[in-house]
Amino acid sequence: MLRRFHRHLLILNACVFICVLVIFSSVVYSFVSSTIDDDEKQDLQVMTDTVVNSLEPSHDARAMFTSQSSEELLGKENPGALDASVQWFDVNCRKQAQNGALTINFPFSPEAQFQTQGVPHALLLTRAVRRSGKLMGYARVGVSLANADEYRKQLLTGLICGTALSFLASCLAITWLVKQSLKPLEESIRKLSQFGGDASHELKSPLMAITTNASVALKYPEGMREKDREKFELILSAADQMNATTTGLLHLARSDHRLEQSDLSVIAVIPLLQEILEELQVTIESRKIHVSTNSRAADLDVRARKDDLKIVFKNIIENAIRYSKPDGHVTVNSMREGARLKIEVVDDGIGISEEDLPKVFDRFWRSDKARKHTDGGSGLGLSIVESIVRRYGGSIAVKSRLGEGTAFTIVLPTG
Repeated sequence: MLRRFHRHLLILNACVFICVLVIFSSVVYSFVSSTIDDDEKQDLQVMTDTVVNSLEPSHDARAMFTSQSSEELLGKENPGALDASVQWFDVNCRKQAQNGALTINFPFSPEAQFQTQGVPHALLLTRAVRRSGKLMGYARVGVSLANADEYRKQLLTGLICGTALSFLASCLAITWLVKQSLKPLEESIRKLSQFGGDASHELKSPLMAITTNASVALKYPEGMREKDREKFELILSAADQMNATTTGLLHLARSDHRLEQSDLSVIAVIPLLQEILEELQVTIESRKIHVSTNSRAADLDVRARKDDLKIVFKNIIENAIRYSKPDGHVTVNSMREGARLKIEVVDDGIGISEEDLPKVFDRFWRSDKARKHTDGGSGLGLSIVESIVRRYGGSIAVKSRLGEGTAFTIVLPTG
């Protein structure tokens, strides 16, 4: 349980941190990209003003465009002049001349201000040229955005690499910090589990003594009053109940410990199920329950401890028999799904109400309906089952309808 909490906490922290990094990187990229766009437009305005101001009222613009270089037209102070071009359009929007190395193929529009050309990527600005209130024509200046695109590409690469490295470093740091912060909790849980196991183990001996003496007293009732016999029966019943509870607590304490590979072996599930049904045969016959098995695979093997699997399967099957109606039916289905084993135990018994379903795996929980149909049990059985199943990396699920029956599904990895 604690390992699962640890994993979920790490995932949550990692998700939050990656979201923060992505938002931060997006804001930085948007801000820098917007600044680059503003700078490009400002530089282009300066270039365009240089071109427009260089035209004299009596000057032949076409001849000037042809005779002067792009550096002279755009101004020697503009370092991007060689990556730019200037076009001259007459009052009828016909192109008269072009100077510069940049290819401009974007459709001309006299009303347009800033325009963006796709291929080659460039920023264009069109200005009307007027002298003494008279329209002389239009000058369109274009500047290449190749340098700006390369800068954006480098910025994006840097942000992605920085985000990835920061995420990796943060995951390592968060993992270490979470482990350090959970160590006291792990130690407390370990001691609590050990205490539960030790206490349950210590209770075994006095409970056994009580059970033995009560059983002996009831075995030789000569001279015993009826009231004394009833008292001994109550003592024996209470001792059996306490014995079942301590046994359950011992199983829970053991299920919290880490599995050792040396303790595991390959267990054939079908023979194990048959063995469990034989042990429960007396209960099956006394309640007149019809039990059927159905296996959809010849070899169903699981690497586990046999005692653990027996506790899981016997608990589920015994509950199905106990809570079935007389002459009821219990079906045990076993199958393989890829690298996993699936066991289904279905009964047509009293069922579980919808509001009680989320509580069936809680420790010491038993529904009122269950109490009326059973004469024992500690309320730890399903909690032990779930703990063992999760310990092996499996899952257990339950579906039920009150008065119609219950179906438990256990999934375990075969490896």
